[in-house]
Amino acid sequence: MTARQVLTASLLAGAVATAYAGGPDPAPLQRVHAAVYLVRGSVVGSNVGAYGPYVRESDTTWHRLSRSNLITFGFGATVRGPARRLYVAAGNGLHRSTDDGATWKIITGWKTMEILSVLPDERDEQRILVSSPWGVYRTTDDGATWQESMKGMRTWYVRSLVPDAFSPRTVYARAEDDIYRSSDRGVNWRPMRAGKGVVTAFLQIPRGPGRFLAGFEDQGICMTTDGGKTWGQTETPSRTSIYAIAASADGGVMYAGGWRSGVWRSTDGGMHWEQRWRDDAVESFFCFLVDPANPDHVYAGTDGNGVYESSDGGIHWSFAGLRGGKIKHLYLYP
Repeated sequence: MTARQVLTASLLAGAVATAYAGGPDPAPLQRVHAAVYLVRGSVVGSNVGAYGPYVRESDTTWHRLSRSNLITFGFGATVRGPARRLYVAAGNGLHRSTDDGATWKIITGWKTMEILSVLPDERDEQRILVSSPWGVYRTTDDGATWQESMKGMRTWYVRSLVPDAFSPRTVYARAEDDIYRSSDRGVNWRPMRAGKGVVTAFLQIPRGPGRFLAGFEDQGICMTTDGGKTWGQTETPSRTSIYAIAASADGGVMYAGGWRSGVWRSTDGGMHWEQRWRDDAVESFFCFLVDPANPDHVYAGTDGNGVYESSDGGIHWSFAGLRGGKIKHLYLYP
């Protein structure tokens, strides 16, 4: 069973207590992790505030998994029976824990510092992909050695890696200039030619292969339904910068947000969007996490305002902790 299947099964089995419209507010998602990049008012190397990888304990209470401040960009994990591996993409390399965050080991060297995202292979724990400002790197020996894996890419800066929901050998890389696809687990890459400038968000719509959304700086959201052969603008404000797009488990509900955008929601596969909420005090949205069992229950990670939570499809939001935190990634780990 893959990590994704374990997550979904545990949530549906009751690890997450949820309620639908008309019922009580859903209980907080269990084992929600947050990557706090920095906190408002801090700079790299300062002692202002606390930042790093966090796990939610209750309501607005979070526990930091690192002993000291750690610039944190995101998470990855594999779960195979009793064998559990949690990865943190951080400013000083890739960290791995086999005891749910009690202890950590850096498994990258000086050539692969500032890891922006991590994608462990769910079928082969020896294989891991990471992205960085200096490109994509891969290991096939559990981190003992790393190789540059950039063949076919036109740029070095790769912000995130995304697995294909339908093909275990296919992965995607969100670089600054385009989205790239690899059909051989990250060895060779081909551009998808999204073509709207700086790519700031990417999502595969879980309703079938070939359907994708991409967010852009000052250009809103574009969509393709043919695997990237053609792209079209969706009905969102065209001058909006979108930094985050997330979908429910079946792709029926999606959320998007970015720079002074508020929260947008789509219920038709991403073609049309409705602004559900806006607060001028919340400057930007960096990420969303949708409850796999209830698409109306969603978390939002912000730029300097911590985590927010909604239980009614994004109409109303409440503060969920990590005040002042710049939240780069929200992640479920069972």
